[in-house]
Amino acid sequence: MIYKDEYKYPATGNATIERNIIRNNDGSGLFVYLDGSTGKGEDVVLNDNIVTNNTEYGIKCNYRNNYIDSITIVNNTVAQSNFPVIR
Repeated sequence: MIYKDEYKYPATGNATIERNIIRNNDGSGLFVYLDGSTGKGEDVVLNDNIVTNNTEYGIKCNYRNNYIDSITIVNNTVAQSNFPVIR
């Protein structure tokens, strides 16, 4: 799910986001928000994305509950964001 930097419905399962060009956003370029309430754990993989020229974070990750297994960030290019690259 891709949306402006607001909480909508979080992912409830595993997700892979790869090989995208994300640029010129008003907000964070790539914002991952996981629910984690199922107790089963969740994984997310961010691989080989180009994220540039965003008004907030290049990549931002957040979660609602404590059942998150891992967030893996590999081979991404992030540039020209107004806040630190990854939060």
